[in-house]
Amino acid sequence: MDAPPLQIRMGQSIVEKDGRTFNFSVFARIFDIGVISLCFIYERPEYDFALLEETALLFAEQEGLSDLFLSHLNALADMLKPHSRGFALSPDFFEDYTIYMMDWMDGSIDPIPLLAVEKRDCPPHMKEEIFKDS
Repeated sequence: MDAPPLQIRMGQSIVEKDGRTFNFSVFARIFDIGVISLCFIYERPEYDFALLEETALLFAEQEGLSDLFLSHLNALADMLKPHSRGFALSPDFFEDYTIYMMDWMDGSIDPIPLLAVEKRDCPPHMKEEIFKDS
């Protein structure tokens, strides 16, 4: 993977969940090895870790995003098919993951709920083990 991926801006999408509205920027990245990555980016201008945690747990394991994923996957397939011989996608073959980006970190922030995808108490020795190489 020496070449950077081709990035396609696919616009904005709105998701309603639990009475709230979330606006996602959507990008597709196509890597030279044939891998396609769909990125749903939700940005907030204010620095509120409680809101980040609440939003992360609301969409735990990408719950509520499958329709958004499939609609963009189909739209991307329609774009690519005319330009690729034998092009095929398998929507059942995928790996999902979440990336959290923050501009700061301090002792008041407990990232364990984001990593565990649930609120839980974590003993100090486990936290040390998790973050020892970070």
